[in-house]
Amino acid sequence: MAKTFHFAYEDGSPYLPIGTTSYAWTHQGDALEKQTLDTLAAGPFNKMRMCVFPKSYLFNENEPEFYPFEGSLAAGFDYDRPNPEFYRHLEHRIGQLEELGIEADLILFHAYDRWVSPR
Repeated sequence: MAKTFHFAYEDGSPYLPIGTTSYAWTHQGDALEKQTLDTLAAGPFNKMRMCVFPKSYLFNENEPEFYPFEGSLAAGFDYDRPNPEFYRHLEHRIGQLEELGIEADLILFHAYDRWVSPR
């Protein structure tokens, strides 16, 4: 915080968040994810709100390439065994946002999804 009502970086320079939302962009496959990064690189945004876990909604009903836990839709997921490939992919994409000067505003849990287990 700076001057009570504003954000600032540690060095005191002002931070004005100009954001966009792309809930499921890291779950769309390589071609569309690269297109998203190219579009962001040409845009004004310095923050992007996104979900960590896959999100299903009207315009996104595809199955993600990676799931956060070991297992499958058919056999079920083992919530005690995280899938390292999923998290490597997520970290890679967040790193690419950082290279563009875009901060990732992460939604850790989206409770209204078809992938949420009633565990």
